[in-house]
Amino acid sequence: MNFENLSNLQITIITLLLTFITVSLIFLLLPFFKRQYAMRNLHKMFNEKIHRYVTEKDFYLIPQVKVKLPGNRDVIIDHLVFGDKFIYAIKDLYFEGGLLGKGSDKEWSYYEYKYREPKYRYIPNPFILNRQRIEKLIMVTGLDPTLFISVILVNNDAMINRIPVSEDNQFIVNIRQFPRLLDAIESRETPPFKSQILDKAVIDINDMNIRNKKIK
Repeated sequence: MNFENLSNLQITIITLLLTFITVSLIFLLLPFFKRQYAMRNLHKMFNEKIHRYVTEKDFYLIPQVKVKLPGNRDVIIDHLVFGDKFIYAIKDLYFEGGLLGKGSDKEWSYYEYKYREPKYRYIPNPFILNRQRIEKLIMVTGLDPTLFISVILVNNDAMINRIPVSEDNQFIVNIRQFPRLLDAIESRETPPFKSQILDKAVIDINDMNIRNKKIK
């Protein structure tokens, strides 16, 4: 196209048209890129928010726990938070849609909204999977099972209102509500850890951690 032969009005119209196309493409593609970024950086983003809360409360945090089990197996927990009264085993998950199920169900229903028509499928119950991780960690540490709280941590736009918030010390919560959840649990009328027991649990698990992350 020879722009020298175009009038100012034609150039203005073409410029506006190109601008409109560019903005439209950005608008259409932005949710996709935001979704991809969130999925790839989920653990990092969640860990930063957990770390801020833990620092404020003077708790301990061990991120990315990977402990060797008998039979050449591993147990992996995304974050372990050591509060004043409980140990929180946290699993990060990303959902684009809504969940439906109960704590005791083998599977949950998952409605994905990223498609033109919502897709419906079943997923393994995260409560059960995280409880199994905790049981394996208890097996190698010898810690009291009643000290552990299971937390499924999900992105803020995941729809979890049709899932029981708590069943037998198992919780699913959006990252936005995470501080409020732990505050509520820590406010229970339960005696706090003795400092020597807490310190030993933190050091022992960190020593077992293959990834050996710095305690925060």
